[in-house]
Amino acid sequence: MAVSRLQIEQEMDGRIMALGFELVSLDWAGSHSRPIVRIRMDKPGSSHESSVTVDDCVSVSRALEEWLDQYEEEFDRYVLEVSSPG
Repeated sequence: MAVSRLQIEQEMDGRIMALGFELVSLDWAGSHSRPIVRIRMDKPGSSHESSVTVDDCVSVSRALEEWLDQYEEEFDRYVLEVSSPG
């Protein structure tokens, strides 16, 4: 089943929200055969004391990787970068 990047972006936004974060930006780079998915996320209403941690980025990355791996047909080899705006 082919899936579009827009569908993946919408699903990714929902999954990030379900994990307690908000999607700030999502960029596609790289090539068709080796896409790079760059995600910037934040905590809703975050302040300096409650900003996104490295552990938060790791847990979101792992959760998204498990989900993205099911799209092996579209993304045989991809790079996922998860970070925060701060």
